[in-house]
Amino acid sequence: MSFGGSVAAQPAAKPQAAATATAAQEFYFNYRLALNKATSMEDLKPWMAQKGYQSATSTTKESQAMLFKAMKVINTAIGNVAVTDRVAAADTVVLRLRGVDARDQQSMLGAAIIVREVGGWRLGREDWRSAR
Repeated sequence: MSFGGSVAAQPAAKPQAAATATAAQEFYFNYRLALNKATSMEDLKPWMAQKGYQSATSTTKESQAMLFKAMKVINTAIGNVAVTDRVAAADTVVLRLRGVDARDQQSMLGAAIIVREVGGWRLGREDWRSAR
């Protein structure tokens, strides 16, 4: 998967940025738990950014099922996830991630873009790639 594009996030005031980044990080790990329990894309609606959810659900039911299955496989396969860096702006936090692919014990690098929308934090995008 690609990290696609860049997010220009300017650091906010230190205490506020730290609190924002911490809240987004907690949201991300709760999202991973919710994805483990989810049985359909509909279960993820409260966790996904509106634009991403609309894009994912604007396809055929078969395509939605394939995307949902891929999300579950990746979420289950990549474990020991740790946040290695956080860049916070007022409504966006980029989390740099490291994990291990349980299928082959390969080290993985990832990024999650967490955005604040009406109602709270949402996952804007998540990407993983081999650390090699």
